[in-house]
Amino acid sequence: MLTVVCGDVRRHKGQIDYSHVDADLSQLGQFEQGQFFAQRSLTEDIVIATNNDHVFNAIRVSVAQGLVKPEDVTILFYRYDIDQVDGPRMCRGGRIDYWPKGFFDQWENALDMLLELT
Repeated sequence: MLTVVCGDVRRHKGQIDYSHVDADLSQLGQFEQGQFFAQRSLTEDIVIATNNDHVFNAIRVSVAQGLVKPEDVTILFYRYDIDQVDGPRMCRGGRIDYWPKGFFDQWENALDMLLELT
């Protein structure tokens, strides 16, 4: 099982918990680390605390490639604006069933702003 947490992570017996997985890595390194976590999740429970889209997208690609089953990926997104935890689901092809506001959307938001300004 692979759990992706956006926010704080607590340690649980029998799980390997990672936080700050993207520290000091290039974008390619972050993506490769996400692939590493996906591969490790085949034999161990992995908990990742990240807000890094490269790590997250590597996990999505691993699902799309059939390396990880979508039902084996749990996503927990802490919504600070309403003090609530959301649980978007991973679907076949690495798709996400819905995207709550603030969930890996900054890139799109910035592009929208650029388009409005030009």
